[in-house]
Amino acid sequence: MTIGLPLFDQSPWNNIADALREKEHFVLCTHQNPDGDGLGAQLGLWEYLKNQGKSVSIINPDPLPTRYEFLNTEKQFQGYDQGLHDKVLDAAEVAIFLDFSRWDRLGAPLEAKMRDIGALTVCVDHHPVEDGPATLNGLDETAAATGQLAYELIRSMGGQLTPVMATGFYTSILTDTGSFRFSNSDSRAHRVTAELLETGIDPSVLYEKVYGEWELSRLRLMSLSLANMESLDEERVLLLPVTRQMIDEVGAHETDAEGFVDVARSVRTCECVVLLVEREGNQTKLSFRSKGRVNVQVIAESLGGGGHLYAAGATVSGNVQDARELVYHALKEGRFVSETS
Repeated sequence: MTIGLPLFDQSPWNNIADALREKEHFVLCTHQNPDGDGLGAQLGLWEYLKNQGKSVSIINPDPLPTRYEFLNTEKQFQGYDQGLHDKVLDAAEVAIFLDFSRWDRLGAPLEAKMRDIGALTVCVDHHPVEDGPATLNGLDETAAATGQLAYELIRSMGGQLTPVMATGFYTSILTDTGSFRFSNSDSRAHRVTAELLETGIDPSVLYEKVYGEWELSRLRLMSLSLANMESLDEERVLLLPVTRQMIDEVGAHETDAEGFVDVARSVRTCECVVLLVEREGNQTKLSFRSKGRVNVQVIAESLGGGGHLYAAGATVSGNVQDARELVYHALKEGRFVSETS
C-alpha cells in the first residue's frame, strides 16, 4: 500500500515540485563530510531528474567517502573544483541543498560560489532551520531522513521508483536510523522502506556495503580513539577524541570516524557521547548522541551547531583539546555534568 502524502500538497512543497517539473538544469549539494543520508538523497533525486530528461550534477564540498563508492553508479559524485565546476554552477536554474540548512555546512570555497549564483535555491532537510540558505525550504523534522523526504516528494509527484533511486533512499534511511535502531525508526519510515524494497534491492547487500567493508586503518583508528576515551559524571558522559596525530599514525581519514559515537553509546551507564574529530584547518567536528535524557540539540546549538534531541553536531575552531574545553563548559552550563567531573 502506497503511503499517503498530504504534506506535499502544501506550500512550499508544491512550489518545489513545480520547480522540479518546470526547470531543466539542476545541481545537487550536500554538506561537508557527507554521510549516507545526504549522499543517498542525492543519488535518488539525481536518478529521478535524469530520467525526466533533465540536466543534473552532483557537486559536493568534499569527495565521496570510500565506503559510499557503491552509490557512484555513473561517477556522478564530484568534489567541488572551481576550474571544473563554476560553469556548471553558473548554468544551473535550481540548486538543491540536501540534509543541511546552514551556509557554513558547504565549506568556504563552495559556499562563496553558491552565494553568487543566480539559481533558485531549494533546501530539503529534516533538521530545523533558521535563516537558512535557500529560497524554498522543504522541511520536516518528523522525517527519519532527508532521503525519505526526497522519496516522498517524488512519489507525491507520481514519479516512478527505480532500483537505483531505491538504493539511494534506502541508504539514507538505513544510516540515519542507525540500522533501524533509533527512535526515528517509526511506522512512516518502515512503510517507506517497504516500498523501496519492492523494487528488488537487497537490504543485506546494502547493509554490508555500508557497514561491512571498512579498511583495517579504521579499526586501528577506533582502537586509538577508544583507548583515549574520557569518562565524566560516573560514565554518564563519554568524550571520544580523534586527533590528526591518530589519523596520520594509522593512515586513516577523518571520515573513518563515522560510527565511532555509536560504539561508545553502547556502554550501559552512558547517557551521552561526544565524538571530537580534528579536521584540517584547525577545526574540530563534534558529533553528539543521546539515549534520551540529555538534550544534545541544545548543547550543539550553544556551540553554533544544531540537530535533533538525540543526535546533533557542530564544528568549532581549534584542535581536539580546545574543543574538549568548549564541550565541557557547555555540558556544565547545561547542568548535564556536575562541577566536580
